[in-house]
Amino acid sequence: MNRDMRKATSIVMILGLLLMTFFSVPNAVTAAPNFRDLDKHWAGGYILNWADQGLVAGYAEDNTFRPDNPITKAEFIVLVNRVMGYKDVTAIDFPDVPAGSWFRGDVVKSQAIGYSHAYADGTFGPNKPLSREEAAVMIYRIMKLEYTEVEDVLSAFKDAKQIDPVYRVALNSVVAAGYLRGYPDQTVRPKQTTTRAEMIIILDRIAGVKYRFAKTFGPETEQETVKTNVTVSKPGITLQNMIIEGDLHLTEGIGDGDCYLHNITVKGRTLIAGGGTSSIHVSGALTSLGQLEVNSATRDLIRIALDAEQIAADDVMLRTGAIIDAQDTNDPVFNNIVIDPGTGRRTDTQQFSLVTSVSLLSTASQMVPEPTCSSLIPLRCPNSL
Repeated sequence: MNRDMRKATSIVMILGLLLMTFFSVPNAVTAAPNFRDLDKHWAGGYILNWADQGLVAGYAEDNTFRPDNPITKAEFIVLVNRVMGYKDVTAIDFPDVPAGSWFRGDVVKSQAIGYSHAYADGTFGPNKPLSREEAAVMIYRIMKLEYTEVEDVLSAFKDAKQIDPVYRVALNSVVAAGYLRGYPDQTVRPKQTTTRAEMIIILDRIAGVKYRFAKTFGPETEQETVKTNVTVSKPGITLQNMIIEGDLHLTEGIGDGDCYLHNITVKGRTLIAGGGTSSIHVSGALTSLGQLEVNSATRDLIRIALDAEQIAADDVMLRTGAIIDAQDTNDPVFNNIVIDPGTGRRTDTQQFSLVTSVSLLSTASQMVPEPTCSSLIPLRCPNSL
């Protein structure tokens, strides 16, 4: 190896080590969040909160965080996987994601969930600074906004014509949800790169309160109010006596494990993406799940065990196969279940009477009204489970 090649190799190794330090769990140097470049920074409080939770660390060699540096696609994916608890893997073959690279494991996870994208030339672009519109596409997929109906909010921005048509639908949904916001000058700046500080703010809006350890959360008796989204990313977690004003997201990080919801009121969506053939256990007379959607990138069948006489919810949307298992009741538990024909083949109920009505989505995404039990091949008839 000649001198120039040795020098180039050394530089690459040093950069890799620096990035690994930034995204590693805080060590002795940065465990106490006292980064010297966060004094009076507008996002300092959020960054320190994430550091306290072990979600991000700074640069150990100079105890900085470098909040205004652009975030790369790989760095973004590392943060997403950590906060959402993603652990499923799949095969990948990108020439710019070599074996042994510090980000390969996280790229694999992002592809297994299906939220990351490659480019037309077959590359992944892990070291590419992430633009706001590209980030929006991945957020759109993470939060499963594909089926939400929203008005056009982008036309209000002065620079709306700069948005790549490929990204427009995703960006519109993400802005409408409040995860990505415009600027005071009425621009959305779709091509602008996102800084590390900005991305932590955005991901904090998405995840809200993050439950990442197997234990019980919530008061014993009276209900407490959580004003943000709530994210559950590990199995073995119990949430009790909460009013969640945002969305409740049970991520694929739960895997095939269990999660328990007791007296939980959700004002937004309840998005169930993990649980497998174990159970999402739902109980309590005060439980109301809002807009309930079962939609998993990695599980073909999720069991929802209901231990309550009535579970208040708007339409229940099944994008992933589900077993809805109610105990000790013959009365309707849900008003209406809407089944995506592509995934509903795996859907079962303990008794057809658990649901007031069932609808199928047609290929044009319109409801087929009031199908009979005999016509609902994806849904088992009474007593067939």
